[in-house]
Order: sequence, then C-alpha cells, then structure tokens
Amino acid sequence: MPKLRRLVPFFGMGLLLVVMFWRALSPGYILAAGDALYLHLPWKHLQSPRIQNPYIEDSTLQFYPWALYFKESVSLGELPLWNPYASSGQPFLANSQSRPLDPFNVLFLAFKDFVFAFNLILILQLYAAGVFAYLYLRRSLKVGRFGAFLGGTLFMLNGVFAAWLEWRWMVGGVLWLPLIFLLLDKSWQRKSFFYAVAAGIPLAASFLGGMIQSTLGILFTLWLYSAIRGVIEYRAIREADVLFRAFRLVGTATVVGISLAAVQLFPVIELLAQSQRSFDLPCDFIAWLGGLPKNLLLSILLMATFINPFWAGVQSLDFRTFIIWPTFDGNPTEYQGYVGIAALILAFLAVRYAGSKDSIVFF
Repeated sequence: MPKLRRLVPFFGMGLLLVVMFWRALSPGYILAAGDALYLHLPWKHLQSPRIQNPYIEDSTLQFYPWALYFKESVSLGELPLWNPYASSGQPFLANSQSRPLDPFNVLFLAFKDFVFAFNLILILQLYAAGVFAYLYLRRSLKVGRFGAFLGGTLFMLNGVFAAWLEWRWMVGGVLWLPLIFLLLDKSWQRKSFFYAVAAGIPLAASFLGGMIQSTLGILFTLWLYSAIRGVIEYRAIREADVLFRAFRLVGTATVVGISLAAVQLFPVIELLAQSQRSFDLPCDFIAWLGGLPKNLLLSILLMATFINPFWAGVQSLDFRTFIIWPTFDGNPTEYQGYVGIAALILAFLAVRYAGSKDSIVFF
C-alpha cells in the first residue's frame, strides 16, 4: 500500500488532464485553431463560424503542417533537413520551432494516427511538466506529498502553458526546468559531477524541444540559482571553494546540454544570421514594455472578468478560463502571466503562515 500511495499524485495529475482533454483524445478533434482558416483563402469567402482566438492561428498554419511533414518524412526513412512546401523552400532542421529532434516526436512513430499523436504530445508535455515539478518539490525541497502535488499541478497548468498550449515549443522548452533543478541539486548535495552531466540531458531536450529564447531564459535562471546557492553556502561555512563548485556544476550541465543540442543549434545560429529581423535587444525590450496594455496591472489587481473575451460565447468554458489572467486588449497570449489566480492564493497563505514548523523556505 505505501508504494501505491506514492503513485497517487501521478495518477491524479494524469486523471485531471484526461478530464480536461477527453475530447482531444476522441476521434475527429485536434488541439489547433482550425477556425482560423476562415481568415485566409480559399476558405475566407465561406460562411465562417465565430473565430474564437485569431492570435493562435500559427498552430494551424505552421505547427500542424510542420509536424505532419516531419511524420511523413520519417515514415519514409528520411530526417527532414529542408521544407520544400513553404516559401519555395526553407530550412527545416535550422528552424528551431519546427522541432524535428524533439524527444516527444517519438510518439509520431509509435502511433499511426497523426492527429491522435499530435494531441497526445501536447497533453503529455503538460503531464511531464507536472511530474518533474512534483519530483523536484518532493525530493529536493522535501515538500509533503500533497503540497508537491499542488505545486506540480499549478506548474503543469500555469498561465503561460495554458495560453500557449497550441504552441508546442512554448511548453516543450520550459517543462524540463524542474528536472534540471532536481539533478543540479543532487549534484550539489552529493558533490557529484555525474548528476551535473545528467542535468545537461534535459537541458539539451529543452533546446531541441522548445524555442531558443525560452532555453536561454532557463540558462540564466540556472546560473542565477547556482550563484545564490553558492553565496548562501559560503556565508554558512566561509569556504571559497563552494562558490567555484556551484559554477563548476552548472557550467558542466551547460556544456553538456549545448554539446548534445549542437546538431540543431549550429544550423539555427547560421540561419539567424540571415534573418530579416533585427536583434537590438535593449531597444526591443523597451518597445515591448511600451506596448503593454495600460490597464494590464488594473486587470490583474481587480480580476475584471474570469472569462476571456474569445471564450465568452462558448457554451462550455475552457479550463484556461480559471487559471490565466483576464486581459482587456483581447490578446491573452502575448500578455499572459506565469502565476495564476490559484497560485497567488496559495502564495498568500504561505506568507500568512511563514515561520510555522511546517513551512519550507525556498532558499
């Protein structure tokens, strides 16, 4: 019985996803913005249904065709390096968002039904995110089983994952973060480079399964996390070696991750040099801040509506209605926050009871 009890959180998260996505696991349904096709020729002249969210049309116009092209190519025994069907031909491997080397793509080989495999990948990505978060909270931070289950569930269904669900790379890159944290903590606790090398494997999977920007953010987080841990340890024992050890371990994971993902990273970097987009990061960031809706903070503070305007006419509410921030500008993707309503409530309770014998401080 104790062994079965350990499996309850994993079963609970899986059951929750099945309840939420049961229709996507049924024949005839796909997790993509199919209604967005009515915005384009040759469907534009037809009588169209109400377009629920035109901002997620990329899932239908890009990610679905790319995944289908990958499956058809691999079925013929070919690894697609070039896509001849878009823009008179364009790189496929060098396009990080096409994700030809994503570990989850193995499901396209395991299932003959492409649509079912496509939906299953999106659902299993969420499940993997929840499992990894649960393991990190349980084994590294020593959180109780129920608390770790709540944390895993909130990470699995956080605002960004929910709003960007149809974008495979958004979830596919970030879901590995808790596992990397867990392995780095193991390497720190046991002073073992084995776990640091192991942490490089999910880091490589993040590069291969996500967008480079997301993984670069993960790298920044890992180095900052290691620096904070090193400083805390140094203040406790006053040995300079602990600072260098922190950077040696995260550096090892970084080198391993980049090396394993180099087969795709190098073509991506070469293609970026030919991109029409500029990369003036400071100016782009300032422009992005200026583009934020003026009432975004107000909508966060007042929780103006729990129903996104795109889902207001839907008879059955989407699960995302209850866990992402309401926005007034009509775009719930570009201005979506990571922390949802439920997480904030739990955070408030944590602050309220901080210092009790059952509380756990992250650092």
